[in-house]
Amino acid sequence: MALIVALHAIGFLFQPSFHPPYAPEIANTIQRWEISTLRDQIHAGRVKRVAIYQDCSSVEVLDVNGLQRKIDIFPEVAPLLVKDMHAEHIDFFVAPAPEPSPLVPFARAFVFTLLVVWIIDALGMLPTFLFGAAIIGWLVLHAAHELDLMLTEAWEGMHASLVTSVEKHDAACAATLAYVGLRARRRARRFEKDEEHEEGSEAGAAPALLYRIRGLDSASAEAIPALVEAKDEGGPDGQSSFGI
Repeated sequence: MALIVALHAIGFLFQPSFHPPYAPEIANTIQRWEISTLRDQIHAGRVKRVAIYQDCSSVEVLDVNGLQRKIDIFPEVAPLLVKDMHAEHIDFFVAPAPEPSPLVPFARAFVFTLLVVWIIDALGMLPTFLFGAAIIGWLVLHAAHELDLMLTEAWEGMHASLVTSVEKHDAACAATLAYVGLRARRRARRFEKDEEHEEGSEAGAAPALLYRIRGLDSASAEAIPALVEAKDEGGPDGQSSFGI
């Protein structure tokens, strides 16, 4: 029972409120209102102002004595309260939904854990529970270690495969570039040889033609005197041996 009371106390302390919480001695003297009591107090004129949270989970009520109360409601009641406040001309407004403190789940989990441990100890099973918890913890650590080894081996294998693939890729690129460069150099040398051959052919054509012309002139120069001599000598009928 003490643990349950402590749980509610922790939840109350960490629960956000539109108004700062009162001191314990003052809070104990404030009467707690329910939904029906709130509606009666509204119609009795003892409510000064009301703040309805946006999620319609609760309302903050300020009475004519200056005391503020937080009353838990549900969404279906909100329209009835609004209608009552409109009828009695009571100021009200919508407040942002309260955000729970991050310490509330931790505090509740801690208190519930203590409660479970206390129940197990009361039943006399605490040593057995601790032994089982130790075994489970060892199994969890062993499984985590095995998983770490598996992940490490998988990562190393993947890294080795990646390195091998990169090396093969680099070697293939280098071989391709070398082959392309070799073909380009061969083609360039062949092109240079073709140009040299064409230049040599053009340069040798003129001397050969000149030589042929000179040879023709020399042959003519030799043939002309022979032709003249043949004409002078003539044949039996006074013609040359060539029939001229």
